[in-house]
Amino acid sequence: MLRETEKVCQEICLRELSFAEIDEKILGENKNVWQERFEKIGKEDITKEILTPRQCNRNLAGMLLWGYFISAVTAALAGDWLLANVDGYWIVGIGIVAVFCYIAMYFTANVKILLAIFHIEAVLLSPLAAAVMRIAEDMSMGSTRKQAITGKHMAVFWLAIVIYVALLFWLSEKRESFMKKAGCVLSVGVAYAGVMTVAAGVISDLWLYAAIVFLVFTLFLGMNWYHLNEELPESGASKYFAVVNACRIMNIAGCAQNMKGKTTSTTVFR
Repeated sequence: MLRETEKVCQEICLRELSFAEIDEKILGENKNVWQERFEKIGKEDITKEILTPRQCNRNLAGMLLWGYFISAVTAALAGDWLLANVDGYWIVGIGIVAVFCYIAMYFTANVKILLAIFHIEAVLLSPLAAAVMRIAEDMSMGSTRKQAITGKHMAVFWLAIVIYVALLFWLSEKRESFMKKAGCVLSVGVAYAGVMTVAAGVISDLWLYAAIVFLVFTLFLGMNWYHLNEELPESGASKYFAVVNACRIMNIAGCAQNMKGKTTSTTVFR
């Protein structure tokens, strides 16, 4: 059957025929049967599309840049309201949504569904950050800080993370081995966190908050990106590898997990 399919496909390619032009004489049997075969072959070809390591990093970087930009826009538009109204219960609710997103991501290979999940996760980050900040504010009521955190501060933070993702991507483009060296990634993360902490401290007197959040996010992002490249074979990976890992990095429930055993570098097991 495989030999027969190969022979028919070769003839179709050589004659540059569209499906509408294919008749029973070429196929040798019912046209409907072949239509089902062609649809199956088409889907399998798409699923098995292989990206080079560089293309995989570009896909991941593009998704993360877009995701954190969405977080910045959310913070700019609704950050002040979130900081004034969220509380600890929001963390529980956001956590439940994140878990459901992670479960859905774990059991689907549909790109449209994965992209929808990714956008939900990106929107959740600002409410989560606001809830954490609100709890921190309540725990430090006696603090004498000169300036309270606002929605504008949150938006600037997410934009700084966008710049950090762009920096990591630029370094990976300049030197392909960069993302495969943990020491390089850690050094850049610590250095960037230090620069941003000083900037935030001088401008807004938010030294402690800036130091904690920048260090956590830069190291988290960098090390996850490093581990992704560590698993990437030289032959490349499926497009789902980049998409699923971008979703996992954006997900507060999935960030502590890897997709090993379900998503490998070359295929997606479901």
